[in-house]
Amino acid sequence: MLFQQMTPAITEPLDLNHAMARALKYNLDNRVKLMEQALAEQSFNLAKMDMLPVLAANAGFTSRSNEDASSSENVRTGVQSLAQSTSVDKDRSNADLRLSWNVLDFGVSYLKAKQESDRFLIVKSARRDIMAKLLQQTRSAYWKAAVTQKLKPRIDVLLIDTEKALGQLEEIQREKLRAPLDVLQEQRQLLSIMRNLKSLQRSVETSQIELASLINQSPNAEIPLESPSELPALPPLPSNDLDVLERVALANSGEYIGQLYNARIAQREARKSMLRLLPGLEFSYSANYDSNSGNPPIFRGLQK
Repeated sequence: MLFQQMTPAITEPLDLNHAMARALKYNLDNRVKLMEQALAEQSFNLAKMDMLPVLAANAGFTSRSNEDASSSENVRTGVQSLAQSTSVDKDRSNADLRLSWNVLDFGVSYLKAKQESDRFLIVKSARRDIMAKLLQQTRSAYWKAAVTQKLKPRIDVLLIDTEKALGQLEEIQREKLRAPLDVLQEQRQLLSIMRNLKSLQRSVETSQIELASLINQSPNAEIPLESPSELPALPPLPSNDLDVLERVALANSGEYIGQLYNARIAQREARKSMLRLLPGLEFSYSANYDSNSGNPPIFRGLQK
C-alpha cells in the first residue's frame, strides 16, 4: 500500500528509457538530494537578503481619560506661580521609520553569501553524481533483469528435465542396470547442473528486486520488461589520450569539485574573521511622526 501511494503502478512493459525516467523521478535517494539542493538554494537567498539595509517601522496610539496638565509652585512661599497647562493632547498617535546600513555588516554578509553559493554548488554537484550513479545502476539492473527474465522459462524447463533424469538414474540404480560408480558420477553431474540452474533462478528474483528498489516499486512486484532484440551501441569516448580523460574525470568528479569549494569556503571564513577586526561604519536615517498639536508632524534625522 505504501509503494502504491508513492509511485504509480506499472501497467505496460517497461523499457530502459522508461525505467531510467522512473528512477530519476521516484528514487528516494535522488529525492532527498533534491530537497537538500532546494534547502541550500533557500539558504543562499537568505544570505543575499542580509546585505540589504535594515528597515524598521513602529507605530502606536495613546489615549488618556483626562488632560495631562501640570503647574508650578514657588518653593519658598508655596504659592502656585503658574496656571495649570498642558502640551500633550489626550489622544495622539505616533510612528517612526528607521533605515540603517552598516558597511562592516555588508562586507561580512557579502562573504557569507559567497560561502552559501559555494555550498549550494557542492550540493548541486553531489546530486549530479547521485543521478549519474542511479542511471548507471538502473541500466545495469535493467539488463540483468531483462536477460534473466527472458531465460526464466528455459531455466524452469531445464530444472524439470534434470529432476526427471535424476529420477531415471535412481530407478536404474535400484534395478542395478548399470555400474553403481557410473550412476553416481552421472547423479553428481546432474546435481551440479541443478544447483547452477537454481542459482540462476534466484538471480532472476534478485535482479527483479534490485530493479524494483531503484524505481521505488514493491519488492514482490512482477515488473514486465521490454527487451530489444539488439543491444544499443556504447557511446564513444571523448578522446583516446589518457591525460585528456584524466582531466575530464576530474572536471566531472563531484568529490574533487566539492573539495575545491570547501577550500574556497575556508578561505572566505578567514577573510570574514579579519574583516570583523575593523571598526564599523553605520549610516542611519530616521523619520518620526507625532500627531500631538504641540509638535511638528515629521522629524527627520541622519546619523553616521
